[in-house]
Amino acid sequence: MPLKEVRRRYYYDACTLDLLETYREIINGKNSHDAVVSHLALGEAYGNTLSKKDNSKLEVFLEIIRELNSQSLIKIVGNDRIEEIVTDIQSAKERIDITDAVHFATAVRENCRVFKTSDGDFCGAPKQFQEVAKKHGLEDFEISEVHLPNSKYSNKHSKKMRT
Repeated sequence: MPLKEVRRRYYYDACTLDLLETYREIINGKNSHDAVVSHLALGEAYGNTLSKKDNSKLEVFLEIIRELNSQSLIKIVGNDRIEEIVTDIQSAKERIDITDAVHFATAVRENCRVFKTSDGDFCGAPKQFQEVAKKHGLEDFEISEVHLPNSKYSNKHSKKMRT
């Protein structure tokens, strides 16, 4: 019996869920990788959209997530069974915010080889994240930096960090 090919999995951090480009990537990448989003990421993105006080944007966000989920284009996962990974990353990177630690740990638990984010805490310290990911079985872990529009960085500064 032939071995089933294992597809690459991408974890989308909450900050990337504010970008139309993220949804294009998920749809266009449906044949090359699996998109993973956690309950925490969805909750944060929902809160960010809600804080804009524009109900039409909130409705669009919810409709996009529903549609992606109904077509099995995203896998929505819980943030449970991650305590050991959270502890390890907090030890390796002392100033990590708890929500960032939970996002990272969830991505590692879900065997996501690519972590999509615009959060400087991830992009500024790839080695610590890669070491913890490797300890938990991910030999090839990559942080893929996504730049927000109107940020002080342009796309020409985009980085892909690999082990």
